[in-house]
Amino acid sequence: MSRLPKRMVRVIAAALVLSACAGAQFPPPPPPPTAFDIQIVADANGWQASGTYSGGPFVVCGLMHLTRDAPWPLGAELELQTVEIDLPGDPLSAGLSVQFPAGVSGTWTSAIEPGTYYATLQGLLFIGTSCSGVPLPPFVAASPAFTVPAAEVDPRPVWFWRRYPQAWPVTTLTIGDQVLDQPVLQELLRRRPRRWTTRLARELIAAHLNLAAGTDPAILPAIEDANALLAHTGPYGRGSRCERRSARALTRELRRYNRGPRRRRCRRR
Repeated sequence: MSRLPKRMVRVIAAALVLSACAGAQFPPPPPPPTAFDIQIVADANGWQASGTYSGGPFVVCGLMHLTRDAPWPLGAELELQTVEIDLPGDPLSAGLSVQFPAGVSGTWTSAIEPGTYYATLQGLLFIGTSCSGVPLPPFVAASPAFTVPAAEVDPRPVWFWRRYPQAWPVTTLTIGDQVLDQPVLQELLRRRPRRWTTRLARELIAAHLNLAAGTDPAILPAIEDANALLAHTGPYGRGSRCERRSARALTRELRRYNRGPRRRRCRRR
């Protein structure tokens, strides 16, 4: 048997190696290394995102939370938005720092009352141009707290809201556990208060209207306590001795708030 030339042997070996490699299953290449940093700032009008990243292209997909921090109720979520931020880039420039594109922002659609708030973005960073790409570990970015100051509006007493129904900022209120419309509320204000629960309901209506008009929200805890008490007794109920004592104290507190700061009157000489 004659021996094959060495050159032919090398050709046959190379062909066998190529055929074996063609049928092998290699794992996909790992995603390019990334550096991702995002900051959120927010105010009463909306939010804005900024930061740096390297590589790309990426897309940020998540939820923007607007949360009340103070004064009341603590931790209440006011609004939730779906966020998608496109970050163009070049995977070959993974070592270079790229700024966020301009205009990465949003506006709030909810009316924001005076208080303290912060915004939080919870989401994922995807490699690619859609939210179905290769996900990276989740992240959370929170904004510094911002405060919406109270408007310079003086409270109005019960008689003002009874006499001027056209000045009401809202036409329905929650008194106790009942949602009452304006005619029922006006009847409560016109009724002669013979019980402390009725007096409390009248002052509570005025406090709700003052708050809706933009007065100082520091009275909110007292409003919550008054609503909890009237949810048990009703605006015309007698209540127990302890409940009547609480109704008297809350009525005085709400009345002082509704009458506003007292101003000294200058006497004419």
